[in-house]
Amino acid sequence: MVFKKDEEWLTTKEAARYLKVSPNALRIMVHKRKIKAHKIGNRLRFKREDINILIKKKDD
Repeated sequence: MVFKKDEEWLTTKEAARYLKVSPNALRIMVHKRKIKAHKIGNRLRFKREDINILIKKKDD
């Protein structure tokens, strides 16, 4: 996977903090396909853009 310079990638902990949920709750959301995650090595990474889309859906 190639990282584009303008994309902001977050770790599980950072993404969970941004969504105001626990890291475990975020992993469950990934498992239930509520949010898109990218596996890099053995770690999950999240695009800030994908998280913002989820937040916008919650607000609607």
